[in-house]
Amino acid sequence: MTKPKLNGQSSSQDKDRTRLSEKQELAILNAIQQGLAANQDFQTIVDLVGDKIREIFRDMDVGIRIYDPETDTLHFPYLYENGERIEIDSIILGGAGFSSHILRTKETLVINENMEEEMQKYGSYLMPGSRMEKSSVYVPLVISNQGRGLVNILDMEHENAFNDSDVHLLETLANSMSVALENARLFDETQRLLKETEERASELAILNSVGDAMAQQLDIKTITRLVGDKVRDIFASECVAIYLYDPKTSVLHPPYVYDKGYVDTEDSDIQDSNALTDPIHHSIIIDRKSLLFNTDQELTEAGAQVWPDAVGGEGITSSFMGVPIIIGERVLGLVSVQSYIDHAFDESNLRLLSTLAASMGVSIENARLFQETQRLLEETQGRNAELAILNSLSEAMAKTLDVKTVTSIVGEKIRDIFKAEIVGIRLLDSQTNLIHSLYIYDEGEGGLTDYSEPFLLGKGLTSKVINSRQPLLLGTLEEQKEQGSFATQEMLEKSSGTWAQSWLGVPIIASDRVLGIVTLADYETNHYNENHLRFLQTLASNMGVAIENARLFQAEQQRLAELAIINSVQAALAAELNIQGIYDTVGDKIRNIFNNTDLNIRIYDPKTNIESYPYIYEKGERIKINLDPQEARGFSAHVYQTRETLLINENIEEETKKYGSFIMPGTSEDKSSIFVPLVVGDQVRGLLNLNNFEKENAFSESDVRLLETLANSMSVALENARLFDETQRLLKETEDRAAELAVINSIQQGLAAELDFQKIVDLVGDKLRQVLKFDDIAIRWYDPTTNLIDFMYTYEHGKRITIAPIPATSKYVTQFLKKGKPLMVNTLAEMEENEIPTAEGTDKSKSFVYVPILSSDRVLGDIGLENYEIENAFTKEDLRLLSTVASSMGVALENARLFQAEQQRVAELAVINSIQQGLAAELVFQKIIDLVGDKLRQVLKTDDIGIDWYDPTTNLVHFMYSYEHGVRLTIPPGPPVHRLWKEMVQKRQPILF
Repeated sequence: MTKPKLNGQSSSQDKDRTRLSEKQELAILNAIQQGLAANQDFQTIVDLVGDKIREIFRDMDVGIRIYDPETDTLHFPYLYENGERIEIDSIILGGAGFSSHILRTKETLVINENMEEEMQKYGSYLMPGSRMEKSSVYVPLVISNQGRGLVNILDMEHENAFNDSDVHLLETLANSMSVALENARLFDETQRLLKETEERASELAILNSVGDAMAQQLDIKTITRLVGDKVRDIFASECVAIYLYDPKTSVLHPPYVYDKGYVDTEDSDIQDSNALTDPIHHSIIIDRKSLLFNTDQELTEAGAQVWPDAVGGEGITSSFMGVPIIIGERVLGLVSVQSYIDHAFDESNLRLLSTLAASMGVSIENARLFQETQRLLEETQGRNAELAILNSLSEAMAKTLDVKTVTSIVGEKIRDIFKAEIVGIRLLDSQTNLIHSLYIYDEGEGGLTDYSEPFLLGKGLTSKVINSRQPLLLGTLEEQKEQGSFATQEMLEKSSGTWAQSWLGVPIIASDRVLGIVTLADYETNHYNENHLRFLQTLASNMGVAIENARLFQAEQQRLAELAIINSVQAALAAELNIQGIYDTVGDKIRNIFNNTDLNIRIYDPKTNIESYPYIYEKGERIKINLDPQEARGFSAHVYQTRETLLINENIEEETKKYGSFIMPGTSEDKSSIFVPLVVGDQVRGLLNLNNFEKENAFSESDVRLLETLANSMSVALENARLFDETQRLLKETEDRAAELAVINSIQQGLAAELDFQKIVDLVGDKLRQVLKFDDIAIRWYDPTTNLIDFMYTYEHGKRITIAPIPATSKYVTQFLKKGKPLMVNTLAEMEENEIPTAEGTDKSKSFVYVPILSSDRVLGDIGLENYEIENAFTKEDLRLLSTVASSMGVALENARLFQAEQQRVAELAVINSIQQGLAAELVFQKIIDLVGDKLRQVLKTDDIGIDWYDPTTNLVHFMYSYEHGVRLTIPPGPPVHRLWKEMVQKRQPILF
């Protein structure tokens, strides 16, 4: 430790206080160290050292401060001021003040004067209740190179109160004290951990004993009693309560309450309570909090009134612990421990109670699951017995398909199962609303009774059950009359003389239809319960299926033949995805089923309102009818609008007028007709129409039903086929578009890189021949100045040919150039009709397609495909592709033509400029002629050129510049005898030949 620098002079009291010799100091230090070694208690060591320091320094004020670096807190375990020991609360140290400086630097600080200035310098302050000292020494307590506290002696009256000997002695004491305090702190920590371990071991022993006891129980009430008693013993509590929670109703039920004695919760003032309304309950159950209160004031502030409900008569308890009983994510209830003494519990008690509650939760859940398993086992055993009965009954019913036999079997079985005195089974005829009694047994009437006379559905218990479709359980005759029984004294006198008191009736239901009712009755009141009702419902349900099966058997037999037909049609449909193939398959099948009856299949497109006839037979012959816009009247319109079958078996003329129908051209009027819609989703897509042209009433209800079934099957198949066709069409269009796009992209890439007119034409022609795999193609160009058609690219029979330009004078060519529209001719007859010419030296094609090459509003030329072998060789797709290519080509060719014209103009301009430059420098006539001739030979790159001069006065032509085969010639003047010369002189126009 560095030697401190004293602030001020030697102490003014040195002469008043005899300086200790080294021997005396050593004796004091030994005494302190012996005391430190003999005591491991932290506070005792602090007190020992503090008292010794005060003794050495003649009762001066002394302070010992301890620093906790983890919390940055400074504690004051020993402090004297003005000769009295005082208590000061711990403080957060912060970064300023004497203490912070000493702990940070680990150096002694001596202040012997100017205390106020020094406090300002170090940012120190007076603690509450203190006054400023005059002199002070601060010595750090250092452990493992860390400032862990300090020792402070102070003089409240004098400056320069401390000298070097005082500081040295205090530093020596601080060094000894530092080690002793660290040992004491470690000893205290060890003792604390040992105590916690012992407490955990004690808690574990308690938990094990409770767990062992609970593990032997599977009854919830026993478990709560066992845990409650254990909790009372552990916490020596006068008041313990265990509540179980029902989350569906939010109700807390107390199976265990002890308040200075056991409380019978079933026979006391303690009632179930709502966990949502009581704030204490709410916090524990809903918020899942463990609560600890140690005074009645704390409980009152938390919302408690009397806990638990003033059973002991002493009002509210003073101390309270409450913890939730939790299993998984569910709260099962709560455990509370209370005392009428303040501060009876602490956090360790609360922790132990929470652990006990957790163990209890597991045991309660196990007990609940065990009880639930037992209940389900009992139910299963009961169901097994019922199932055995049902199986035997089902086996008996399965052996017959006669309704009377089925009801008789069930009636006897019910009598045996329920030991019933009265059993009734009655069935309803839904068409007549009559109730028929198929089985009646009444012991009072002597057993089985034949009630052959049916009665009308209306009043009475039987009708009430049938109409309501709900079972009815009545225990007395008065209840029966209240529910609508029409029992009278007259009826009683005609019977056995005794009325049945108990009555049970359940409806017989199958396929959502009420078929009838099963009734049980007994002369004893309240003879039947909910279990009887449930089992009778099960029997009635099984009987309903058997009766319905018996009823449907005959109808099913009748429909077997129809089903075979339908199956054959569906098999054919399943094998066909071509839509016209489906029309033909279904049409042929239906005609075969109905003995070659005339049939038509109509398909309706709601988008276009067009009705088509892909399949139509009349009088045994298949005919063809064109597409027809659908009018908002007639038989078809009615079927399309209502989506309902229309059967006309007679008076066809009146029905035709009624529906505003009409006879289609080319057809006859029928005598009988069925119209069945083809419905897909919520749309009518067409109809099936059976006709008989010979007789009325030709079709029955079974014919209608069979045709409707076929229509349903056909609707799905037609929709699938339509979707398949549409998919194929879109796929083909996509493929065609992709191919076209590839062609167009390829051509456009070539066009973009080329500005030579003929090369562009050759590029487009070659690409079209390559992509279309077609050898006969032509690209022609029209020159409006000469009215000539130029065959720039022509292939015939796979070979490129050269054709001389021809005049655009034919009717076909004139119309084509004028209209600028594509033309496709697929037969020789059409060619002759349109007067289409054939170029000289070429063959006549049998079909062709030509599209114009347009630029702005002008026809530049055309692209054509020709076939010399077959007619109808081309399609609209070919026409569309050529039109697209021609559109791209027109722009490119026009650009190329304009470019070449511009290039030519530039060359001419260059020649003229060059000549003019030479002329400007020369005035000799012959030299001017020679200059122009040389320039023309150079620019035009030709060796054969002549410049002749005509003198009209002499009528002579002077050959002033003549080159032939690259040699300059000298030719004497002569008259203009050549015809072309004369013509040019006379007309003054250039000549090209």
